[in-house]
Amino acid sequence: MWPFGTDLLISFDLGVIDGWAFEDFAVVSADRGRIIVQGAATIPDRCNALEVDGLDRSGESIELVLQIVDRSEPGYQCPDQVLRWHYTAAIGVLSPGVYSLRVRYTYPGSGWTDRTVFDGPVPVAGPP
Repeated sequence: MWPFGTDLLISFDLGVIDGWAFEDFAVVSADRGRIIVQGAATIPDRCNALEVDGLDRSGESIELVLQIVDRSEPGYQCPDQVLRWHYTAAIGVLSPGVYSLRVRYTYPGSGWTDRTVFDGPVPVAGPP
């Protein structure tokens, strides 16, 4: 896991997509004062990586933005192979309450459309 400031821990794992299931997703839960986001983001080839672009918080509104970034070397042609980055993110520790969470994926320079994969309320109980 890599810390992003003091409010986010996130881990990434690259995997091949099984069959034709290309849907990006984020599943959200809460545990011990943290919001847990588990999801997957599709990337066009092995030369792309998934990175945290931002974690913005304003009161009870939180936005997590993950960006797909081209990491290809100049002159290298990446083989076409659609892959999926899996990730788990833990946001918090948060005070008890209901938070409005948005999780977005962005694809700068790729021609792919940015997507919102979660946008809704998340009730959070306090830490034990």
